[in-house]
Amino acid sequence: MISSSCFLYALRRLKFISFSTDEPTALPDNSKTLVSIKALISTSPLSLTYLIYMVASMESVWGVNVPMYTTLRRTIVVFTMIIEYFMVGQRYSTHVLGSDIPHNHSSHSCCLLLPSLNSFGLMWCNGILCTPILLLWTFVNGDLEMTMNFSYLLSPGFLIIFGT
Repeated sequence: MISSSCFLYALRRLKFISFSTDEPTALPDNSKTLVSIKALISTSPLSLTYLIYMVASMESVWGVNVPMYTTLRRTIVVFTMIIEYFMVGQRYSTHVLGSDIPHNHSSHSCCLLLPSLNSFGLMWCNGILCTPILLLWTFVNGDLEMTMNFSYLLSPGFLIIFGT
């Protein structure tokens, strides 16, 4: 998140992108904020939801290898629907069974309530709101110390692989 926020900041300052749909790409030199406080407050529920999802996902990877985690994430909806059928007799229409459940219209309706930010603006707000919380979480959890004590942290091979 730090890298993406820095990258977005650089692109905005170089006037390659804007953070709002109603803002020209050219950024005035006298602007003090990249996104208004109102926009940050409006996007905070979305950022908090993403933060909870990300922390829960990362915590669940601790006890399971990545291929198993991916398999479980992709099949959990189907397993839940099967168990609901057997336990409570819940039947789903063919429309629900054939749809991409995470990408339905109601899940994206919250975006209408957000200020006129484009995807770059939403990414910026998400990074600004989530990064301090994640840094605190990794410090309290001990992950930050483990990262800093990683023996290959500064080895060229690790840096090349990690940077790509």
